[in-house]
Amino acid sequence: MKAILAVDAGNSRIKWARRRGDGPWEGHAAVTVQDDLQPLAAAAAETDEAWIINVGGAEQEERIKDALAACPSQRWIQAQAEAGGVRNSYARPERLGADRWCALLGLRALLPQGGTVVLLGTATTIDCLGADGVHRGGLILPGRRTMLAALGSSTPLRIDADLLMRPVAELDDTETALYEGAAAATAGAVLEHVRARGLEQAPIVLAGGDAGAWIEDRLPACRRAPDIIYNGMAAAVN
Repeated sequence: MKAILAVDAGNSRIKWARRRGDGPWEGHAAVTVQDDLQPLAAAAAETDEAWIINVGGAEQEERIKDALAACPSQRWIQAQAEAGGVRNSYARPERLGADRWCALLGLRALLPQGGTVVLLGTATTIDCLGADGVHRGGLILPGRRTMLAALGSSTPLRIDADLLMRPVAELDDTETALYEGAAAATAGAVLEHVRARGLEQAPIVLAGGDAGAWIEDRLPACRRAPDIIYNGMAAAVN
């Protein structure tokens, strides 16, 4: 049974997982984009085929290619006009980020009736998909941590990342106002985009390294699907 390695290379982290045939994704791992890619190379040495998406630029692509040198087959995925029952709404389909494209393909496989997929990381992306498989457009905004980092770098405000996940009882201090503001901005963008696309009754699917209770508590009818991009990659190559 063929061993598959799926690589999702973003702006901050390079993530991967493995599976055999159509089995479940296992061996999830990640490094930052500044880290040595030896762990990825070790995974590639035990793999028959690698599927890769990269939104981190040409230099990162070359580093990943070097790390995957031991893998006999590599399939680099970019957005297409149509695949896996999804029709790309971009006038230039290849300009849609490969991570967003694969998330839409994964969403189609998970929810044929349509819905919204939200990727939460360095950036937050929000993409809606109709029951007809047509991409109804998307939004990109700074991720929650990116918002807070921008405030911390341009004002005297103290931003303590360790408190990002703390439960909030009252809006009674500046730090809480900052954290809640970033969370509310993110949730508000999701809900407004869903409303504008007429998908208020359709499910919302969350993925990405910053998905958590802070956003789930603000969105009705949402669920996590951490492997949605990997599943979309499978749809893209088949």
